[in-house]
Amino acid sequence: MFVLAGYGLLFWVTWKYLQQIRRLAYRDPEMEVWASAIRVVFVLFFFFSAFADLWLNPITYVLLGLVITTRRYVETLPEVTPVAVVAVPSRRFGRAA
Repeated sequence: MFVLAGYGLLFWVTWKYLQQIRRLAYRDPEMEVWASAIRVVFVLFFFFSAFADLWLNPITYVLLGLVITTRRYVETLPEVTPVAVVAVPSRRFGRAA
């Protein structure tokens, strides 16, 4: 029971890391796609590991390491400042030729 509770805590903390990655993914344009892909893989792995004993498989720790390093990468990115949008008048309806 203690091992099951330990893995439950490990997966819960990993899920919280994934939520933080998705919250900060706007800092890198490519990271949003990667964050969504990691989240889908994590959910699928967690679902199938409930039916088969996959928790001792090395892919578990590779997935956890990927989540941890991705979180550290996203946190080190600088904050993105919004770009001001300037309206430019269209020449289509401007002067007659």
